[in-house]
Amino acid sequence: MESDQILDKLIFWLRSSIPFVTVLILLLFGLAPTKIPGFSYVVPIYSIIGVYYWSMYKPELFSYGSGFSLGLFEDLLIGLPLGSSSLVILFIQWVIFNQQKLFADDSFVSDWIVFCFISSVALIVKWILIFILSEISFTSFVDLVFVYLLTIFIYPLIALVFTKVRNWMFV
Repeated sequence: MESDQILDKLIFWLRSSIPFVTVLILLLFGLAPTKIPGFSYVVPIYSIIGVYYWSMYKPELFSYGSGFSLGLFEDLLIGLPLGSSSLVILFIQWVIFNQQKLFADDSFVSDWIVFCFISSVALIVKWILIFILSEISFTSFVDLVFVYLLTIFIYPLIALVFTKVRNWMFV
């Protein structure tokens, strides 16, 4: 009987860690080297996509602590000023957690429109933070626009994959 309880707790812990792990995988995927010249300057911000999705659809499993630690990890891996990504991720989570009634519509189009708005604000805030906290420039404003466009255009694909994972694991 005790082994069943341990197994149940292990399964619960594994299922609860799915949002964190999937965002971590996205983050690492975004850092993978490519053979495309100049692509490293305009890689979509995958962490914003993952944080937005899981904060919207499974907020009880994606806490501020998860977002903060993923942001610190992203800063360490990319070499950004410590806390800049965490601040942006916490901002996204705060907006979503405090405005759940505005996001109650289950249509994908409204979800995508909200993502477009939140990600634009998040990218601008991150760009300004890095500009202020760093001696080097994060990226040019033109590159930032390309990063934004790639981020919003890849969101539907990643949201589809995350929805399949969510439906398989949590429903």
